[in-house]
Amino acid sequence: MIKRVVIFGGHIQALGLARQVKARGIEVVIVTDDGCSVARFSRSVNRTIVAPIGDWTLEIEKLELPNKGTLLFPTNDEAVEMLCGRYEEFKKRFALGVPAPEVIALFNDKRKAYRFAEAQGVHCPKCWYPDTMEDVEELSKELPYPVVVKPAVMYSFHATFGKKAFRCDDAASLKATYERVAAKGYPLETLVVQEFLDGGAKNLYSCGVMAAVGEIVVSMQANRIRQNPMDFGNSTTYAISCFVPQIQEQTEALLRMVGYSGIGEVEWMWDAKSETYKFLEINTRAWKWHTISNQLGFSYIGALIDFFNEEENNENNGENIKNNLLEDSKPKMNHPQSLDNDSQLIAPQSASEISVLPHEAQTIISRQSDDQLLAANALPDDSEKKSDLQSFQKMPKNICAADNSSQKRTKKIYADEKQVAWCERLTDFTVAAKEILHGRMRLSDVIKSYRIKHESAVWSWRDPLPAIMYVLLSPILYIKRH
Repeated sequence: MIKRVVIFGGHIQALGLARQVKARGIEVVIVTDDGCSVARFSRSVNRTIVAPIGDWTLEIEKLELPNKGTLLFPTNDEAVEMLCGRYEEFKKRFALGVPAPEVIALFNDKRKAYRFAEAQGVHCPKCWYPDTMEDVEELSKELPYPVVVKPAVMYSFHATFGKKAFRCDDAASLKATYERVAAKGYPLETLVVQEFLDGGAKNLYSCGVMAAVGEIVVSMQANRIRQNPMDFGNSTTYAISCFVPQIQEQTEALLRMVGYSGIGEVEWMWDAKSETYKFLEINTRAWKWHTISNQLGFSYIGALIDFFNEEENNENNGENIKNNLLEDSKPKMNHPQSLDNDSQLIAPQSASEISVLPHEAQTIISRQSDDQLLAANALPDDSEKKSDLQSFQKMPKNICAADNSSQKRTKKIYADEKQVAWCERLTDFTVAAKEILHGRMRLSDVIKSYRIKHESAVWSWRDPLPAIMYVLLSPILYIKRH
């Protein structure tokens, strides 16, 4: 059973996770490289360790954590990479809150992710992948401007340039952007040129999920209508719950393709030109607005903890049955009445048979055999044509530390009849004020959004100190980020 959760990273994501975990009576340890993280001031946190990211694995060893009773969970891409690098070692000792390394390698690299999605027929923005300045020179003559230049791996790019992407309105600006990137020594072969999707933040959507072997256990969607900055946002500041069937269908299909296990945020953007929702990325970790789930009576981290606890119970029950059968096989013993055979496979329902009720659990009983799981994790043959996808021809059956269960699962999809929101009020005030002053947003719309019942990113009457420290530390946080 999970008795301790170690959260890597800090600030708002970690604060929300810590409060949700502590509400279950589970010990919380935060490991962060930021001494100003507001999460460390929470009464929900039992211990905070401040150390450079490179030393996080050493801190794990110092904690002398009990085997299998500890969940390691990331809140940023650096932590995901750290856990991925020692996945095989750690999964023998801990519950790991990350997908398998193969899945992480696919989705944490946008070049691989977009090529994979395109090969599988998932709607994506049109992408180009020049590797050299000569490639850029040739490509610049034929691109449909404007375009966006973005990195395959975000966190190193953002640390270097202080932004997520560059907009290029013509060939000259495209070449100038690549020259600027090259001057910093950033590898050009890790960049993506992508069509520009118009509409801004109001067209940004996410589907937050907790999945097991490609099947969603719980999910909800949100329209991320404000972000900071508004063009290529580093973080969401205001999100509203919603439900778009097309997004749900594409998300579920994408997760099944790779047998995704764990928590993740699948990002989409509405493209008015093609009238489709196009895939942007998957964050294989916690995201900022995840605590909107509190307003709906669940938590993603709670669902993950329940999953691992159920796996452990299944393992223990299986061991007990094995021992009983061995005992029964001994001679001159009174054999107990044979067990009822209730393990008949029940086929999953098709999408057309699954109804979605707002904020109520939808039950889909699906007990799959090992062969079915392996088949579900195998990719179509045409993926053999993509060199980036060679490792995905046959996904391994065990793709996370505990995900090989054939037990029946309850699928919960939350729809938007009861609309709720999430807000990081301090930053959102600033974003909204700038947009209003520039005539890109109406004050009445902002006021209307604040009237929706919402989850505060930081404030809690039961745990007020993080919000107080957030206000006091905001000048320092602003300087560090800019």
